[in-house]
Formats: sequence, structure tokens, C-alpha cells
Amino acid sequence: MGILPSRQTARLSRHGDVLRLIVRHARPGLIDQAGLEAELQDLESASGGGQEEAEEAARFADDLEGMGPTFVKLGQVLSTRADLLPQHYLDALSRLQDDVEPVPVADIRRVVEEDLGMAVDDLFERFDDEPLAAASVAQVHRARLGDGREVVVKVQRPGIAETVRKDLEVLADLARVVDATTEVGRRFAFVDFLESFRTSFVAELDFRTEADNLHIFADLLAERDHLDVPAPVDRLVTRRVLTMTYVEGRRVTELTPLARHDVDGTVISDELVRAYIDQILVKGLVHADPHPGNMLLTEDGRLVLLDLGMVARLGHRMRQHMLDLTLAIAEQRADQAVEVLEAAGTRLADYDRATLEAHIAELLSRHAGSSVATLDTGSVMLQLSRACGNADLRPPAELAMVGKALLHLDEVTRCLDPDFVPNETIVDHTGALMRHQVSEGASTLRVARTALDSARMMENLPRHADRILGGLADGTLSIKVDAIDEDQLLRGIEKMATRLTVGLVLAAMIVGASLAMRVESSVELLGAPAIAVVFFVLAFIGGMVLLGHVLVTDRKDRAQRRRST
Repeated sequence: MGILPSRQTARLSRHGDVLRLIVRHARPGLIDQAGLEAELQDLESASGGGQEEAEEAARFADDLEGMGPTFVKLGQVLSTRADLLPQHYLDALSRLQDDVEPVPVADIRRVVEEDLGMAVDDLFERFDDEPLAAASVAQVHRARLGDGREVVVKVQRPGIAETVRKDLEVLADLARVVDATTEVGRRFAFVDFLESFRTSFVAELDFRTEADNLHIFADLLAERDHLDVPAPVDRLVTRRVLTMTYVEGRRVTELTPLARHDVDGTVISDELVRAYIDQILVKGLVHADPHPGNMLLTEDGRLVLLDLGMVARLGHRMRQHMLDLTLAIAEQRADQAVEVLEAAGTRLADYDRATLEAHIAELLSRHAGSSVATLDTGSVMLQLSRACGNADLRPPAELAMVGKALLHLDEVTRCLDPDFVPNETIVDHTGALMRHQVSEGASTLRVARTALDSARMMENLPRHADRILGGLADGTLSIKVDAIDEDQLLRGIEKMATRLTVGLVLAAMIVGASLAMRVESSVELLGAPAIAVVFFVLAFIGGMVLLGHVLVTDRKDRAQRRRST
């Protein structure tokens, strides 16, 4: 009695942890600084105030790391929300690391054996006990198959899925409260954001999804001589275990100026950017985390992409929006950019188109003196996301995601070739993308479908036209418009006014009777002044009559509405 079940106690404790995190780091105007106070941030940086802000952002990232895998991943997703957080927070969250103490190898072996149904020593000729890497979601061990192939085995930490599920429940509870009670919640729709995050994170916890992504990207990169991905060993892939070929190489961040002479950084960078633009704008796939740490350069000069767990899908319409926006940025057309953002985003109650267009025009004018090739498309996309938030237009999440991916690509190409200009390739590739759209629109299937729809329309057009013209000639043409029934509306208002008036009269009678109870009277009834008792009785009878009338008439109205429908 009075003791909560352990599960409920743990959930309340987690609520407390999250609330303490919010209280520790929430401060007035934090979110507004993402847009409304951008200029103020520049002034703070110039005066030295930016150092304090950067330190606070770093502490926030550290605290998220301490909260576990759900919050590390949440921080990485938040690092793309330029419309929500100031730049120094985005920078701090982008650097979030996920290195933790490794799980004992006995627990890892148990997960492998449970999922694959055989002893580890029977599955692998060799399985290294020392992990190559250990993160809060999974850790990676090197192994060798019976046929001699060197592989890595990515194994999910025991119990991590349940931990993530509980954390997501807590975050969902808080998001609902924030959205229902705060202006910030109504503006940014944290419930929708969290649902999108939950969907992508849960998919990432199923390693079969990453194996599918590896196959998809292998097909997409098949014609690229210098790009590759590890190959999954399908028979050794389950929800919690992913086995893939081992790649020997060095991270691009480890390239020294001398080592760059041994690789063709310009060609690799060009292929990488073209491949990503094709994936995003043609295939609708966004590798959400292509930062330099997830790229390995092999001895034979191939760049291998790692960690394909988080891959977002863009629908056909969103791909069109992204292509149109890329062209608008390249041509520095603020009006066209606004039209695309309006079509792709969600207009809030206080949306101000003039403010948005002014901000975008000012943003693009900063680059007016630069050539189109040197325009940083990824950075501009993130700043467009911030401008949308400032004007109360909720931007599509894909906008910041694509912008972040392009920024990461810029980091990778700088490691490979500091003189390479990614946007030069992006602009050069735009013509190919436009030709793809034209050819897609002229495909045999689409032309056939359009011709069939047109034929059906032309077949039915004479009959429909004859019916309309005949109705006009006979005077029988009628147009049905669903609008408010004015008579019913007036009856409803009259009914409400009558009930309100009667209720006020009854209330006045009760108040008067209560006052009369305090007046001495020679005429009493039931030990109280008779006049007070009479008014109490009349008020009671009137109240019962009013209640009965409301119940009866409302029932009749409902029955009538059901018959009319």
C-alpha cells in the first residue's frame, strides 16, 4: 500500500532525470535565438560572450551523453534543427560521441548465439574478444568465417531496445505536455518531431534495415570506381546481429598533406558529391550521417562508406522540392525559394511571407559577390531552415537533413582535397538532374497513363457538356453548395439564449431565497421563513423542468439529425 510498482517507479525516476536536464539547460529565449536573435549572437561572439554560450552548449551535449543512447541519438538529430537551436548548440551536438565501456564478451556471445541459433565457435573460425569499437547501442568485433573471409560482427547491447522504448515513452509524455501548454510546443510540434525520431531510431535498432541499406547503396555505387560499402553476410544477419566484410583502411581525417599525394582526392571527391546528389535528388535516399569519421580510405584508393543505419527516404514530391530549392539557391532567387518552402513546409497561424522573403533575400545577397560555384549550398539550406522558423513557417525536416549531409560532404572533401569546391560539382550536376526529370516525365509508362486519362476525359466530355447545357436551357441546372444552415443556426442560438435566461432567473431565485432566510418572519414553513421556502421550492421545480426540457429536446434533435443523414 502506497508503494508504486518498480516499473512505474523507474519511469517516474526517468521523468525526473529528463526534467532535471531541461531545468539545467532551459533558459528564456534559447529557441528564439535560432532565428529572431541571430544578429544578437553575432554581437555576442564579437564581444566574447559567444565563448560562454559555446561552453553551455558543450555541457548540454555532455549531459545528453550521460543520459544514454536515446538521448545521444536525439542530440544528433537535434544537430540538424537549425530552425530550433542556435548555431553553437548545433556545433556541440554535431560532435556528440558515443563511446562507452564495452559489454563483457560473454554477453555479446550470448546475443549472437540466441539470434543465430549456433555457438559462436561454430559460426566463426575466429571471434576476437576485444571489440574494435563500443557504443551505447552496439559494439563491433572482428572475426573470420570458415571460408577465410575477414568480417566484422556488429552486436546490439543486451536490453538496449527495452531501454530505448522506455525513454521514448517518457519523451512522448513530456512532448505532449509541451505541445499542449506552451507556445514553443505549438510552434514546433514536438510530438510530430518525436514521432519521426522514434520511427527512424526504432528502424535503426533493427540491423536487418542496415543490411538492406548496404545492398541498396552497393547497387547505387556500382558504377562509381572509387566508392564502395561493406558487403553484409546475409545468413549471419538478424535483428540484433549484423555481419559484414571487414574493410582495411584509414579514416579520411587521418590523411596528412603528404599522404594526399598518394590518392586522387579530386576524383574521389567529385564522385562522392555526384553520388550523394543522385541519391538524394534522384533516388530519394539521404545518408543522415556521412561525416568524415564514417569514411575509410583503402590502400587501393577506394572510399568506403560506413554506418548506414540511419538512411531517410524522400518521396517524389519532396525530391522535386529539393531540386527546385537547389536551383533557386544556385540562381539566388529568393521568390522562388519562398514558393518552394511554402509548398514543402507547414504554415503556422502567424506565418509572414514578407518576413521570410526578406530574410532569404538578405541571406542570398551575402553571397551575391561570390560565384555560383563557391556558394555553400549545405550551409544555405540550414540557414533557410532557420529563416523559416523565424517567419512561423515550419520547414520540412528533410531540408535540414539534406543541408547537414551536404555540410558533412564538404568536410570529407576538404580532408581529401582542400582545394576541391563541392558546390561546383553540385551546380554542374544540376543539368543531369533536370534531364533525368524530363526523361522520367517522358517514360513510356507515364506517357501511356497520361494518354489513357486524356482519352477517358475526351470520351466523357461530350456527354457531360450536353447535360450541363441542357440543364441551362431548361432552367433546371442546380449547384449544390455545402454551407451553414442559417435557420438551424438561428434556432440553436435562440434555444441557447432561452436556456441561459431561464437559468439566470432560477439562479436569482435561489440567491433571493438564501437572503430571505436571514430575515425574521412571523410566517414560517418547516422552521424557516415561508417566503424563502416557497422560492426554494419554485427554483427546484423550475430546475427540474429545465433539465427535462433539455434532455427531451436534445434527444429529438439528435434523432432528427440521424434521419437527415
